[in-house]
Amino acid sequence: MKKFSYLLLLALIINIGTTKAQNEKYKAIFIYNFTKYVEWPASVKQDKFIIGVYGNSPIIKELSTISQNKTAGSKQIEVIRYSSIDQISNCNILYITKSKGNKTNDIISKVNNQNTLIISDGHSISDNGASINFVVKDGKQKFEISKKNIQQQGLNVDPKLISLGIKI
Repeated sequence: MKKFSYLLLLALIINIGTTKAQNEKYKAIFIYNFTKYVEWPASVKQDKFIIGVYGNSPIIKELSTISQNKTAGSKQIEVIRYSSIDQISNCNILYITKSKGNKTNDIISKVNNQNTLIISDGHSISDNGASINFVVKDGKQKFEISKKNIQQQGLNVDPKLISLGIKI
């Protein structure tokens, strides 16, 4: 009986870990697909499309995998991990990990007028001012989206993307 209990517990732990890893993979795919529905100004002159990640997260590995095979428009994607707000500069997309979500207002001040799409994880847009926020609703990975916040960063968003998200 003890052996069965241990096996059941082990299976549950593996399933939770696999589910979490799958969630990070879905978020990375979402982030990549956002590049198709958001337009950055022509004045943003960078050789590469930079996706910054503030904090430590398994999403870095998933985004790096995507960057090896995909482009954002005609630009090669580069993924950069930032461990402090001071390091953040000139990225097209900035993903703020769940553990760093309490710093969103400071980050927005830092990247203001840099045409950065700010994506947070698990912190309501209405509380933090991000453009997109990942949430789990009814057991499914979804996202909140604020057209106003996207436009405040000097970006244009396709109405199709707005219709796919939970409008805030």
